[in-house]
Amino acid sequence: MMVPHWVRGAERARVVAPIERDLVLLGLGGTVGGKVRGEIAVVDSLAEIATRGAELRGKIVVINQPMPRFDHERHETHYGDTVRIRGSGASEAAKVGATAVLVRSVTANSLRSPHTGALRYEDGVKKIPAAAVTLEDAELLARLARRGKTTVELSLGAKTLPDSPSANAIAELRGASCPTRSW
Repeated sequence: MMVPHWVRGAERARVVAPIERDLVLLGLGGTVGGKVRGEIAVVDSLAEIATRGAELRGKIVVINQPMPRFDHERHETHYGDTVRIRGSGASEAAKVGATAVLVRSVTANSLRSPHTGALRYEDGVKKIPAAAVTLEDAELLARLARRGKTTVELSLGAKTLPDSPSANAIAELRGASCPTRSW
């Protein structure tokens, strides 16, 4: 069986103005690679991208949508609502001419550790580099952008290679009650 073969590669992001600081990030699963340097524009939700439209052209869009904490009364994680920023943020930003997207990690808690997963590029929309940043770095970027122009350098070494063969692992586990049964 052949399966897609995506490789993350070397990754780096850095604020270069108005301060210099490395950012902690992970490319989203399936992202294209690339090197981008540009001004950031911070949005608070996926819907805000379309609302701001042409204002985001040529910018690195930072989606700083927090994931609410777990609601113990309702047993609600809020994951389904928040994960959309990761799944479709790159395509939504590309539609308005953004050059890359950084999404706030889809988690309510962090210890400066990025949380990533796969994205889905929309057919017919340019593929732009996309990565998850830590909660702390998303907040830093938002604070800097509120004060003025903020420039980030982003380098993602991700690439998609030709499909590769894959196989299922099959094992026999002998138990105490049915030691001769196997699959």
